[in-house]
This record gives sequence, structure tokens and C-alpha cells, in this order.
Amino acid sequence: MAKNDKPKASPKVATDLLQSFLTTLHEGFETDTNLETSAGVAFDYGRYGTFVLKRAVHRNQAYAKAMKDKVLPYVQSRGEVDESEDDKHASKLMAEVYVETVIVGIKTTDGQTIPYDAEAKKGLVKLFVAAPDLFTKIQSDASDAVNFRKKKTEAEAKNSVKS
Repeated sequence: MAKNDKPKASPKVATDLLQSFLTTLHEGFETDTNLETSAGVAFDYGRYGTFVLKRAVHRNQAYAKAMKDKVLPYVQSRGEVDESEDDKHASKLMAEVYVETVIVGIKTTDGQTIPYDAEAKKGLVKLFVAAPDLFTKIQSDASDAVNFRKKKTEAEAKNSVKS
């Protein structure tokens, strides 16, 4: 055997290695459908309180439908708009979509649950238009898959804490 010749792995070994790699990769990115589409995840936004968010993604069918029915027609109808121009109507539409399809609950800074009714939703739309940085952060958190990953088993969680 020449110096640069390496023994070749059998096709079975290569296939097993690839399958193991892909499984590990998939598990690292797998999200919890219940968290994404139903239960949501709580995010603490300091002085604004805690918001429970579903994921803003196609699996959240209400979100996908609202984007298609409410936001897309507006964006298509407005034509060319200068990117530096602040589009308050588009921001309001997005806020409405989020309060109806992404946010599932809110709590005050001291942990009191606020009834998530029509009045609360109307107030949140106004807040998001007035506090665009908060709304941008909520949009980012609701879009990030890492926030909706499947929970580790208790044993895995304990091991990662010890590390």
C-alpha cells in the first residue's frame, strides 16, 4: 500500500456513519410542534412584562393564513415604496397579525396574568406601533427556531447543568 493510500470504509460503514450524523443533526434542530402552534413559550421583556408566544412560522396555520390574507395583499397593492420610508400601516397590520395569531398570553412585571381578550389585543397593537423596538424583538423571538426546540430529557438537562 502506498503512503497516501488510505483503507476505504465499506459502503455499510459509510451509510451507518452518514445516518448517525444526519440523525444527530436533525435532533439538534427539531422543534416542538406543540410549543410552536399551541402552548407557546414565555419571554420576559422587562418593564413590558412577559409574553407567551407561538412561533411565527408556516406550522402556525393561523399566522400563515393571516399573513396571506391580511399583509400580503397590502404589500402587493402599495407598489414601490422607498425602503427608508416608515410604513405605519404595514406595522399596524403586522402587529394585528401577531396579537391574533402569535401571542397567546401576557403577564405583568410582577407575574399577574392579564386576561388576553379583545381589549388587551387592541392595547397591544397600539403598544407595538408606539414601541417598535419591542415589537421587533418579539418578532425575532417568535421566528427563532432555537426558542421552540424540543425539551431535553431530565437526565440530559441535569448533565448539561453539571458541565
